[in-house]
Amino acid sequence: MRRLLAIASVLVIGAFTTASAAAARQGPAIANLTGSQEVITTGTSTPGTSLATGLATFRLREDGQALSYRLSVSHLTGIFQAHIHLNGAGVNGPVVVFLFKSAQPTGEVNGLLSQGTITAADFVGPLFGHPFSELLTDIRNGDAYVNVHTLPNHPGGEIRGRVLVAAGEDNGFAAHLTGTQEVITTGTSAPGTSLGTGVATFRLSEDGRSLRYRLSVFHITGVFQAHIHLNGAGVNGPVVVFLFKSATPTGEVNGLLSEGTITADSFVGLLFGHPFSELLTDIRSGDAYVNVHTLPNHPGGEIRGQVVSGDDGFKASLTGTGEVITSDSSTPGTSLATGRAVFWMDEHGASVHFRLEVHNITGVFQAHIHLNGAGVNGPVVVFLFKSATPTGTVNGLLSQGTFTAADLIGPLTGHPLTELLTDIRSGDAYVNVHTLPNHPGGEIRGQITMRADAEDD
Repeated sequence: MRRLLAIASVLVIGAFTTASAAAARQGPAIANLTGSQEVITTGTSTPGTSLATGLATFRLREDGQALSYRLSVSHLTGIFQAHIHLNGAGVNGPVVVFLFKSAQPTGEVNGLLSQGTITAADFVGPLFGHPFSELLTDIRNGDAYVNVHTLPNHPGGEIRGRVLVAAGEDNGFAAHLTGTQEVITTGTSAPGTSLGTGVATFRLSEDGRSLRYRLSVFHITGVFQAHIHLNGAGVNGPVVVFLFKSATPTGEVNGLLSEGTITADSFVGLLFGHPFSELLTDIRSGDAYVNVHTLPNHPGGEIRGQVVSGDDGFKASLTGTGEVITSDSSTPGTSLATGRAVFWMDEHGASVHFRLEVHNITGVFQAHIHLNGAGVNGPVVVFLFKSATPTGTVNGLLSQGTFTAADLIGPLTGHPLTELLTDIRSGDAYVNVHTLPNHPGGEIRGQITMRADAEDD
């Protein structure tokens, strides 16, 4: 893993501040855009209903005075503007940078919408005339988001996502919560059906004895408890930390639900009386998840997500809406299945370990890494799964293993592993899971990005 950091320092301009060595190890910034993150305004007729998606990536120039950016969207029509706005999740804020502007709304876009470079000269609104460092501060504080505006139905924004800095140290963790990750229990009347989403972020203190957390949820009503539980994906486990508790269930929440600090004194259940390091071990082993419980229909949990490390690796969050229409995908974009792939380098930089989990998906026969940006199909370069007989329904681990340069195929055959890493860091690689009989061209898909220490997919 140390080799990956060395490579990243050359190939990725990742420092969002040069004030300290720790900050200099930060990765690029990303924003994963969805309709469910939009906030109701008078200029948005049907917020939160769009199935379109997008990905914005930002890289800081060596002198710290400019950001290069790339904005890709999928299944989006009528785009007339896209911006960086200032405010936290769940709250609207002013425009400070234009990323795209057109006098005529676009047709359907599946791929690159815009790319370019941002400097202080591009600032508008409250940042006009201010130094470039102020935007970087807002991004680091989680107070900047990308919003893509369309006509005629979503002039206030159709898809949106916070800009988050990818971590370069093993001190940041995140959980991305959805209904499809829930597991059926007697206390969950309709698991997996919720369209609510959430994100929990965790930051380890310098002394390693506490975690600062922030839990935000969207389109969720009746929350009465939220916890960290212990177990892997697809399996229920005991509560070990309370993140939220209310005697009276909440109304609808679209934004921050709770924040605070976790220490060993916060532990309950199996971890009560144990050292703080045990929770960190469980998190780094993939054996901890966040669950948000609601009344009256989901006391056992409405949305859930594994807590993953923000160390030196990559990830892909897979959904049906990321798919692109092809002749061999009969109903692309409609699947409610989800998945997550995580990748990390060995210490010598000669191989990549991976773990691919999927949920609510049937008939899987292949899964790969492909090369291309969001919204555009591309060739297979690595097999992650292959079966002569399509699977039954899978809810959990689909495959795990290790690949090297010898496993590269297609346009990367015979090339060094560093070429794949370059494609990943450039936003030009994605994971695709293929199923039969309806989705041989791919049922769920997601771009591979740097593993972030805050929300993304």
